[in-house]
Amino acid sequence: MKSTIVPDISHLTHHIIGIQVLSKLNKITKPITQTHPLVPNNSKLLIIIPARNEEKALETLLKPLITSVTGHIVVVDNGSTDQTKEVARKANCEVIQENRPGYGSACLAGIKFAASLPHPPTLVCFFDGDGQSLVHDVMRVIQPCFIKTTEI
Repeated sequence: MKSTIVPDISHLTHHIIGIQVLSKLNKITKPITQTHPLVPNNSKLLIIIPARNEEKALETLLKPLITSVTGHIVVVDNGSTDQTKEVARKANCEVIQENRPGYGSACLAGIKFAASLPHPPTLVCFFDGDGQSLVHDVMRVIQPCFIKTTEI
């Protein structure tokens, strides 16, 4: 049986209702900005969308996500055979490729990418690329992170 070594990134992350908060990254010198008025300007929100053959859903999903929440979106292509990558690039999203199959592999690739950025985000939100999640629900999920009385 072949064993796989999974890097320990637990020191970088804290889980909150489907959100990954990268709290130990201190290399931020150029902040990521937001477009949503309820998201504080000093937060550095990045949305990671794991996707496999989600061309049609992404065509309708990305524009409202960019205009309503943030323009900082990474689409993790997980072996698509359609135009998923091209649709994401056309919407000005960053696209990375993860060839290991599975949602978890795509999510981990997105986190590794976020952690490797010269100006990493402080908040990462995973959002499904299949169109099942509603764009306006993103704010309901991440808003508690901006309330000073919310425990993280």
